[in-house]
Amino acid sequence: MEYCEFCFGYVKMKSIDTTKMNDKKTKKRADQYKEITQKWRNDFITEINQARETRSKKAFLYQRCITYSCVLPAEEIADIIIEEIVPVICGQPQGIPVNFICRKLGHLIYNRFTSKYKGEAGVSEKVQRIMEEYTSSEEWIDKSLLPRQKWKEISLSLPYLASEQALPNVWPTKLRAMASSVLLDILKKVAEIDTKMFVKSNFTKIEQALSHHHELSGGPNRIGVLKFHPVVGRLFKSYLSQMGELSFESNKLPMLIPPRPWTNPTSGAYMLLHSDLVRTVTGQYKLNQLQSAAEDHQMDKIFDSLNYLGNTAWKINEPILDMMITLYNTTGDIKLDIIGPNLPNIERVNAKRKMTWEERKSRQRKKKLYHELFALRMDILYKLSVANHFRSETFWIPSNLDFRGRVYPIAPHCSHIGSDISRCLLMFAEGKKLGPNGLNWLKVHLVNIHGQLKKSSLEERINYADQHLEEIFDSADKPFEGEKWWQGGSDPWQTLVACIEVTKAIRSGDPENYISHIPIQQDGSCNGLQHYATLGRDEYGAKQVNLSPADRPADVYSEVASLVESARQKDADSGVLIAQQLDGKINRKVVKQTVMTVVYGVTFVGGRLQVEKQLKDIGVESDILFKASVYVVQGVFKSLTEIFTTARQIQDWLTISAAQIALTGNCVDWTTPLGLPIIQPYHRETTENISTPLQIVTTTQSYDYTQIPHLTKQKGGFPPNFVHSLDSTHMMMTSLRCQDNHLTYASVHDSFWTHAIDVEKMNKYCREEFVALHSLPILEDLKKHFEEKYAGLPLRKPLKDGRTVAHFDALPDKGSFVPEKVIDSVYFFS
Repeated sequence: MEYCEFCFGYVKMKSIDTTKMNDKKTKKRADQYKEITQKWRNDFITEINQARETRSKKAFLYQRCITYSCVLPAEEIADIIIEEIVPVICGQPQGIPVNFICRKLGHLIYNRFTSKYKGEAGVSEKVQRIMEEYTSSEEWIDKSLLPRQKWKEISLSLPYLASEQALPNVWPTKLRAMASSVLLDILKKVAEIDTKMFVKSNFTKIEQALSHHHELSGGPNRIGVLKFHPVVGRLFKSYLSQMGELSFESNKLPMLIPPRPWTNPTSGAYMLLHSDLVRTVTGQYKLNQLQSAAEDHQMDKIFDSLNYLGNTAWKINEPILDMMITLYNTTGDIKLDIIGPNLPNIERVNAKRKMTWEERKSRQRKKKLYHELFALRMDILYKLSVANHFRSETFWIPSNLDFRGRVYPIAPHCSHIGSDISRCLLMFAEGKKLGPNGLNWLKVHLVNIHGQLKKSSLEERINYADQHLEEIFDSADKPFEGEKWWQGGSDPWQTLVACIEVTKAIRSGDPENYISHIPIQQDGSCNGLQHYATLGRDEYGAKQVNLSPADRPADVYSEVASLVESARQKDADSGVLIAQQLDGKINRKVVKQTVMTVVYGVTFVGGRLQVEKQLKDIGVESDILFKASVYVVQGVFKSLTEIFTTARQIQDWLTISAAQIALTGNCVDWTTPLGLPIIQPYHRETTENISTPLQIVTTTQSYDYTQIPHLTKQKGGFPPNFVHSLDSTHMMMTSLRCQDNHLTYASVHDSFWTHAIDVEKMNKYCREEFVALHSLPILEDLKKHFEEKYAGLPLRKPLKDGRTVAHFDALPDKGSFVPEKVIDSVYFFS
C-alpha cells in the first residue's frame, strides 16, 4: 500500500466475503450492482451540473445549497455519494434516519473540502516536508527524544512555508444539513432500478430505487427514513460476497507511518486530515481555553503522553484473522460473535390472505432479528476487511481525548478499544523475549481473560494454567476440532490467542528467549472506586478494591452481596415478606453491575432496572419483580455507603457544588493535575427545524454555551466525569514513566498493556504514579478554584437549605488510609 492513499479522502479495500465467490448467479448480480451504481454516478454528475447552472427563482433553495457543493468537482461529490452514502443505506435494510445521513454526508463533504483547502493554502506541502525530515533521520525511533519537540524544531526551520494551523471556517450545522439534503434529493431522483429484475418475465418495471418515508421511532414522533428497494439490497449483498470493494475515510483507519505529533489542540495525528486534540462539540469551549493552555506549555505532558501512545506500532495476528474469515464465510458461530451467511428467512406474505395478529407479531419479530443479525454481520465484515487490508503491515493508531481527558483511538476500525474480536487481532509489532517471569505472566493473562479464578492469587492462577495445559495445547492445535476449551472463556478469541502463545513458548524449549508480540493486560480493580476510596482515605473501602496489600484479591461485589444478604436475612427473620421471597436469590452477579456503575453516577432508577434484569434472569416471579428490585437496590446503596463512607460524602459534595455552579449560570470546570482544562458541555437543549428540499430536518443542540447550563446534567455528570479525568491522568502519568524507561505501552482506560517481560516494571510505575497523583491536594485545589471563581455569585433559585448565593461547604473529613500502601498491593492492578 502506498502512503499517498491515506493523505486525502478514501481508502478502497477488498471485502473478505467470499460466501458465493464461485456462484455464477451471484457474480452476475455483483456486476449488475456495479453497472447500476455507475449509471447513478453519471446521472448524478449530470444533474448536479445542471443544478449549478440553474438561475430560476423556483430553484432558489437548491441554488443556495448547491453553491456550497461547488467547492468540490461534481465527480468528487458523486464519488462520496456512491462510495460512502449508498453502502451505508444498503447496510441498513430497515432504513436509515434522514437526520443521521444528512449529518454524515455534510461531515464527509466538509472534510474533503478541508483537505483541498490545505493543499491550495500550502499546508500540505509544509506538513509533507516536515514529515520527510522527521522520519528520514530515524530520530523519531529514539524514545529519549520528545516527538513534539522534534516536530516543532523542524517546523521552525521552514518559516517560508504556510502555517500548519491554517483551516477554513467551520460550516454551520444548518448549512451542512441543507446542502446534504439537496444532494440526497438528487440521488433519490437519479437512482432507479428494475424491480422485476429477479422475476422471470419479458417486461421491466423501472421505479425509484431510494424511497423516503416517515415511520414511528420508539415513541409518538415520526422520523424521516431513507431506504433502498430490496432489489438493491440483494445486489449489494451479492457485490460484497464477490469480494467487492469497500470504501473508508482515511481518518477512520490506522496509519502506515508514525502519527504526526500533537503540538497544539488542532495539529496532530493524521498528516493532512484535520483532527482535534479534544473531541469538542460546537460551543463547548469559550475564549479558546485549550489554545491558551497550550501556549502557556500547560499541556505539554498531555501532548507527550498521546504522542507516546500513538508511536506504539502494531501488526495483525494473521492466523487468528484467517480463522475468523473462514468462520465468517462458512457456518459462523453466534457464541463467538461471528455471524454466518445463513440468516433466518422471512417467509413471503400471501397478499390475498389476511394475517392474524399473532402472525403479524411473529413476522415482525423475525424481521427484527434478521435486521439485527444483518447489521452485526456487516459490522464484522468491516472489521475483518480492514484487518485483512493491513495484514503483513506495520501500522500506528493515533489517539485524541474526549472532553473529560479520556484517551480514545481516532480510528474506529482496527483499534484495541473494542470488542473481543477487535482486540484479539492486534499484536505489538515489536517482539520481546519473555524473560525469566514472562511465561508466568502469560499464563496469568490467559487465566484472566478466560474468566476463571480472577479473584484468586497469582500463584493459584499460574497453577490453574499448569493444570489445564492439555486443554490449552488442544485449543492451540485444534481450535475447532478438539475439546474447544477456549470457547468457554469470557473473551474466547483472546483466550485462543493466549493459548497459542503459551503453547508456542513451552514447545520452543527455551521459553525465556521466546519472542512474544502479545500484549499482557493488567486491569484495575473497580478503578473508579479505587480513586474515590483514596480521595477519601477510606480504610475499609480501600481494602475492598485492593488498594491495601493482601495475600489474595478482595472482591467488592461479593462484599456488597454479603452485606445485602445479611440485611435480607434479618428482615426475613422479622417477617418482611419480600425479604423472605428473595431467599437464595441475592448473589454477586445480581449486584455487580450496580456496584460497578454507581461510581459513574447511576441513579436509583437505573440501578433498579439493572437489578431487575438480573433477578428476572435467575427466575424471580414477575409479580414481585419490581418490589424485589427496589428492595435489593436500597440494600446495595446502603451497603456502599457503609463500605465507602467518605467516598460517598465526596460524591455528595461534588454534586452540591456542581448544582451551585450551574445555578450561577456557569458550567462546572476544572483542570486536571496534568494541566488539561475541562468544561462540562451540558446546556439547555435547543431544537431547530431546518427546512430542506427533502424534509424538515430537526437538529437538537445541547452544547450551545449561549444557553443556560442544564442543572440536572451538570450536577449528575460531575462526580463520574471528575473521576474519569483522574483515571485518565493516572494512565497518562504511567505512560510517561514507561516512555522514560523505553517500555512498549498501550491502554484501554484502566487496562494497561505491555510485553510479558515488562509487566513487573509497568506495575511498579503504575503504583508509584497512583501514589504521586493522590499525594497532590486534589480536592483542596478543586475547592479553592470553585471559591475563587464562583463563591458569592447569586443563584437563580435557592437551594433546599435556603442558600441564595454560592457557598462551598467544607470538604468531608478523611479516613486513615495511607496511599503509599498501594506500592505493595499486588492486586491493585492485576
